[in-house]
Amino acid sequence: MSSSSNQLVMFTGDQLPATLDEISKEDRREAAEMIGQAGDRMGNGLPKLRVNYDAEFVPENDPEAEPITLKRGYFKISVLQEDSWVTVYCKNPVIRIYWTYYRYSAYDQANNTSLVTSSLFQKWKELVIDDGGHEFSSGVYKKRMLEACPELDGKLKCQHLIFGTVTFPDGKDMHGNSVDVVDVPFQWYVKGASYMPFEELKEQIEAEERLYPYCSIKLSTTRKTNGSVNYFVINFALDKKAATDPNNEVNQMFAETANAENEQIIEAFDKAIRKRPPAAAAVVQEYIDGQAPLDDEIPF
Repeated sequence: MSSSSNQLVMFTGDQLPATLDEISKEDRREAAEMIGQAGDRMGNGLPKLRVNYDAEFVPENDPEAEPITLKRGYFKISVLQEDSWVTVYCKNPVIRIYWTYYRYSAYDQANNTSLVTSSLFQKWKELVIDDGGHEFSSGVYKKRMLEACPELDGKLKCQHLIFGTVTFPDGKDMHGNSVDVVDVPFQWYVKGASYMPFEELKEQIEAEERLYPYCSIKLSTTRKTNGSVNYFVINFALDKKAATDPNNEVNQMFAETANAENEQIIEAFDKAIRKRPPAAAAVVQEYIDGQAPLDDEIPF
């Protein structure tokens, strides 16, 4: 399999005008497909947006120090401030989405190791490969993977990967000091109980014939309990007022980042294939054609 077959479409910065009104409906549909908004439903240096689950913080180098209380369910991101990284917390951040992708992965919580990570994809009829040397159509990836690797049952999950910018209107560090977080580029994995709420947000944006980079979205969380386990579901509130002036340089940087992530998966895929006997490699290189049905279950 060649690397060129897995190159993601680049949505270059100069293709984003200042306002959504400047894009015709026909061009909106084309642009929506390019940024992963339309159609069927590894590492990089971008700051990660997360929901905070820690109740307190104790410095590793001073375990006897008085714990600092943290607010669970708040959002957090690390930003560079005066040559050092600071974690900033906020109850209701506002994000602007530039690109969205899907990705399958499986993680071994007990041993804190990744079991498999797929390439990024945007539609349910795309070719998907992973770092274990598997290759399937996205719509049947999970089903075929569980047939080939039953030990991944219950661990293999689909998640959204979002690239965007975030503003914390009332951002504070753990000591309560105000920290400016304005239009900071981020990456964010949305999964589990928050997977479908984000799908619903995407449907709302598409129904209103809007594009991600022209939307402001306010975030909040709702605490849920399942037995003894507490978790937070993310709420997405779409601002009726259109956002303007998307950052074209940031937009292009996100596209290049996604391409680079898929290149890492391609390299790992090729390495895994080379380790296999020729007969086994031929079986794995099965291509399920684009008309294959989707899995019956929701893919998370």
